[in-house]
Amino acid sequence: DVTDRVTKQERKKADSELKKNRIGIIGNMIKLHATKEQIISYGFTEDEYQAAKGSMDANSIL
Repeated sequence: DVTDRVTKQERKKADSELKKNRIGIIGNMIKLHATKEQIISYGFTEDEYQAAKGSMDANSIL
């Protein structure tokens, strides 16, 4: 059904945007010298932390 497909696509896009936002927030926290333990204690995951850290490392190469 077309409606189901559109809803799934919208959900997938929203999930992707949320993930990007969460990783961006973690990146900002790292820039403000928050520790990994602090970030995890705020409810972020280890995977999100690693993704943010990796993104920051990749951007520093440029």
